Amino acid sequence: MFDFHFDYSTTQWVNSIVIGVCLTKIYSTIAYHIRYREQTIFYFPYLIFLGQLIFTLIFIWYGYTPNYYPVLEGNNVLFTMTVLADSIAIIFVLSALPDGQPLTDKKLDLKNFYYKNKKPWNIVHMIWLSIVLVCFYFTPNKELVFAHRLSIQVMVPLFYGSMIVGILLGIAMVLYDSDHLHTGYHLFWFFYFFLPSIGLI
Repeated sequence: MFDFHFDYSTTQWVNSIVIGVCLTKIYSTIAYHIRYREQTIFYFPYLIFLGQLIFTLIFIWYGYTPNYYPVLEGNNVLFTMTVLADSIAIIFVLSALPDGQPLTDKKLDLKNFYYKNKKPWNIVHMIWLSIVLVCFYFTPNKELVFAHRLSIQVMVPLFYGSMIVGILLGIAMVLYDSDHLHTGYHLFWFFYFFLPSIGLI
């Protein structure tokens, strides 16, 4: 069989292409909404969701992968699972956005679109979080992942807690159509990825 050599340097350029494609999709979606703003009925949780998606990808590219992948080098099982998790994250982003056709309809109700499509991307998102949670549990040298951040005694429980809360909120999101719940959910993830991006966590 082939001898696989998993390393961050190879994964980095693959991730850069994939994340670039996803960001392009998000920017195109925002541009479509601006262009067809008079035919669009905007929905606040959806708008926060777009911000969440942008900072999720920024966090994966600039924060998560440079710190986490080097720790996994030499462990092919965890490295493969993490690559799989990143792939699912990309599917999550793409499944959450409308394609070109609905955006050119006479009227696009973003609230209607959001709730009609919430179940698939929520399930994909929870699968992603679950795989990340399992990978991190079995990751050796966890202190290397959080270099130059808060102490390991703070970061590890914070990480586990946020993943579990995210999964539980995701289940609630699937079950209930509440504007407040969905707004709070997206604000939670927006700031989860935004605050580290500006160096506050």
